[in-house]
Amino acid sequence: MSSGFRIPDYVKYWDEFSGDYLDAARLFADNALKIEQKYGTPDHISKVNMSATAEQIVYVTSSFFSVNACLSASIDEVFREADALNRHIKPQSFLSHLSPKVIKDMADARNAKVIKPSNYPDLDLVLQYSDNTPYWKLYPLDKFQLALYLSDLNKEGKPFDFGDDVWKDVEFLHLLRNYLVHYEPEWVEYRFSNGSYYAKQKTVDVMDGLQIRGFRSGLYPKHAEFHEGSIRVRLGADCAAWAVEATSDFLYAFYEKMPIDDRKMWLYHRRVPF
Repeated sequence: MSSGFRIPDYVKYWDEFSGDYLDAARLFADNALKIEQKYGTPDHISKVNMSATAEQIVYVTSSFFSVNACLSASIDEVFREADALNRHIKPQSFLSHLSPKVIKDMADARNAKVIKPSNYPDLDLVLQYSDNTPYWKLYPLDKFQLALYLSDLNKEGKPFDFGDDVWKDVEFLHLLRNYLVHYEPEWVEYRFSNGSYYAKQKTVDVMDGLQIRGFRSGLYPKHAEFHEGSIRVRLGADCAAWAVEATSDFLYAFYEKMPIDDRKMWLYHRRVPF
């Protein structure tokens, strides 16, 4: 006997991975911390447990890659939702409360062959890289700025200031990610007299960013100066945990600016302190 239920000809469905990436980053950071707590080297001992170091650096770097994947997925999911709403594919969405004009503008930008700053007054002032390019090739953080810019045109959101702490933090995360993904082995010369580094500018920028924030792996002695020229020494559980929190803070600020209240609550439940 038929139940009366008919399988549709097709089903429109898509996955969301931004939350999974953030959870993965948190798991990696937590595992790195457990290793440091178990094998941490006292200040007066210079010998480092190399096996523990190898495992720890895997977790730390994986955390960086995961938070950057989270940032990219988060904004792409927002623009995809706008396109779905504009096409009337989804009757309900976490963007449903945004004005139809914002939804349409975001969908149009996502699907445009080229986003020309000349077509948008002062858009180049809020983007880091304003070359004519399709949405998918935009600098990841510029996608957030584009969404806020389009929302701001309708008096709803406002782009980040490049001087905002949350912006500077995720910008450094992106720099660190690029440094690790496109790593170029080189000698780093450290001057004990003034604590300066001599290397390619990209390496110096990464080293300075890590040092200013006070990061250091718990597997290395804190006062062993011969380690000071190594970026690996600065990549510890504290840095990985900070990456997760910095990403969460940035996303929360973005959702608040748009505003996207449903995503704020979604993120709030993932912000469990280490």
